[in-house]
Amino acid sequence: MADGTWSVQYKVPYLEVISKLHSLQSETLCEASLSLTPIKQFWSIQAARDSELLSSKMGINGLWKIIAAAGEKESLHSIAVREATERKTSGSRRLILGVDMRGAMVECVAAQQTAGLNGRFHGGELKIFFNKLAVWLRSPFTLVFVFDGHEKPGIKRGTEVVSKELWWEDLSKELIGLCGYHWVQAAGEGEAELGALNKHNLIDGVITADGDAFVFGAKRVFRV
Repeated sequence: MADGTWSVQYKVPYLEVISKLHSLQSETLCEASLSLTPIKQFWSIQAARDSELLSSKMGINGLWKIIAAAGEKESLHSIAVREATERKTSGSRRLILGVDMRGAMVECVAAQQTAGLNGRFHGGELKIFFNKLAVWLRSPFTLVFVFDGHEKPGIKRGTEVVSKELWWEDLSKELIGLCGYHWVQAAGEGEAELGALNKHNLIDGVITADGDAFVFGAKRVFRV
């Protein structure tokens, strides 16, 4: 294994996820309405959700357990190498994956906080994020990092989401660009943007630890 990063790949039809959620919950989940807006050389699909969808209903507890049978554990690098060969043979474009930036940085912040006292230093979260980028650079895929926008929900899973400027946001965008990757600022929640991008085949999969991407139409999710 070249990169040391394992992923559990889920390929679950959107309608199947919605059907299972309907059977599990009494709430009605409605599909986001979409509008296309060009951003850089990519298309950003902005999920325009009504006030009901901006509530705690969008956080689906226990979703990974529901779709566990659809998961396949494999190195993300191995998947990328195999698909690169297949795509080269068929003449298809390079594999493009979207990354939930909020989720990625939550992991970096948690790793920094759990480090021993001697392992902590100012800005250590960005060093951890840079190490992630260095690992991903070894794999033959293009990454698009999606940041939350100002219209993201104020409540998720019954908990109020504090909206504030994040000190690492501009610096992480600079690192992403220096590595040759791309970033997009979503109109609202990053998972909604990623799910819609995958649904419309503008990206080939989503790297996230949040299953909400499925609710927004994601067809292929890599949980690393």
